[in-house]
Amino acid sequence: MRLPKIKQHQTVVLPVQSISPNPNQPRKNFDEESLRQLAQSIREIGLLQPVIVTRTDQGSYLLIAGERRYRAALLAEQDKIPAIIRQVDKRHSAIIALTENLQREDLTYFEEALAYASLMNDYHFTQMEIAKMVGKQQSTISNKIRLLSLPEEIRDLLTGHHLTERHARALLSLPSPSLQKDVIERIIKEGFNIQQTEKFIASLTAAPEGAEKSPPSQKASSPCKTYLSSLKRVFGSIKKSTSLAEFKETDKGDFIEVRIRIPKDEAKTASVT
Repeated sequence: MRLPKIKQHQTVVLPVQSISPNPNQPRKNFDEESLRQLAQSIREIGLLQPVIVTRTDQGSYLLIAGERRYRAALLAEQDKIPAIIRQVDKRHSAIIALTENLQREDLTYFEEALAYASLMNDYHFTQMEIAKMVGKQQSTISNKIRLLSLPEEIRDLLTGHHLTERHARALLSLPSPSLQKDVIERIIKEGFNIQQTEKFIASLTAAPEGAEKSPPSQKASSPCKTYLSSLKRVFGSIKKSTSLAEFKETDKGDFIEVRIRIPKDEAKTASVT
């Protein structure tokens, strides 16, 4: 049986089974203990704040905001739930779901980043449009999305051990997933705070002694920086066993020239010089 049409924005009581979860819900993890507590509260005094839904073409309802309340109502075995009906398209329902979670600070930084990426990829929002709708700087949106370049395994380690967004950002400066994994495992093992983490990563990516730095006004491109960091780490190992090794980096405008000199016979070279 099709449900009767209901006036837009009207607060009504709907059968819980007539509501479907929103596939665009940015929040992926819900604390089970918190849900049980809310379910107990709903059993005793009911749900005080309505969920927000939109009517589908099939006559049922799609949840836009309030999934935690919806899940708790299911857990409390409620037959009906108060709801506010809004007629919005999929693009705006995704924005509403994201904004509600941001206002409640319910999202992890990776969930937030994934939500922004989904808005861009699935609904063709620009970073500037998203920034305006959620009240953030465009650079904030961009920096969040950059976190998604970390492999999923690394993201799981970060969230599973309750490490901060600054821990995640520090890992972005490392040139390879294998090194990122080694570093995150060291961070977890040693219990590094963010300052210790940043210092440790800086020591891995620092230029070796004797390397010529590029002029500060001329910045290398991102892939170039990655390759240079890898070369410098390798040279750092060489330098430990061959003290007379030399590393020279010169900015040639369109490219970076790197020269590494490794003496065949350190004792002989030392006596000549």
